Amino acid sequence: MSQTGDKASTSRPGESGESEPDDFWAPDIPKPILTYDFRMRVQLNPKIAVGIVPSGGIRNWISFSGGSWRAGWGRGTVVPGGQDSQVVDENYVVRMETMYLLKTDDEDPA
Repeated sequence: MSQTGDKASTSRPGESGESEPDDFWAPDIPKPILTYDFRMRVQLNPKIAVGIVPSGGIRNWISFSGGSWRAGWGRGTVVPGGQDSQVVDENYVVRMETMYLLKTDDEDPA
């Protein structure tokens, strides 16, 4: 909705004959609401320091021995064998690649 003098305008573009780019109709859109919906607990094996990578950081490898997860749409277990592969640079910035295999507790697993 735009203001033209003291009058409010609710017309769509081109309907009112106005041509200013700032004067256009837009529908009211509800404000998005974020909710917390996923939680995971993982049992970690000891970290393995793999060594220095060509970019100068240090690579670490951490595998998972199991765990559990739950969300509003289901729950289940973290299958053993997943891993975190981390590269920690000289400023302690961490780049991480993580792989998990999640199994649902459903009768017919997804």
